Amino acid sequence: KEDVPSGEYIASLDFKIWAKDATGVSCYFTKVDSGQKILLTVYRTHDTREYILDGVDFRSCPTGKYLITVELNSKGNIKFSKVKSA
Repeated sequence: KEDVPSGEYIASLDFKIWAKDATGVSCYFTKVDSGQKILLTVYRTHDTREYILDGVDFRSCPTGKYLITVELNSKGNIKFSKVKSA
């Protein structure tokens, strides 16, 4: 399994499914510049109980290109932190 790179990049959302082990939507992306396949999860928010990041509802959003930002959290785990249509 390849590591998910941190930073900001354009990626194509290939498909998405409900996460098996968490309350979230598993999003399968391909980085446009390298062709690398990555998996990011959008978790349900505690306050609204929706699967929305930066106004993008991952329950119903279309496949296509997005500008995404991936960071490491305080524990060193991947955090899908920002997204917008590209």
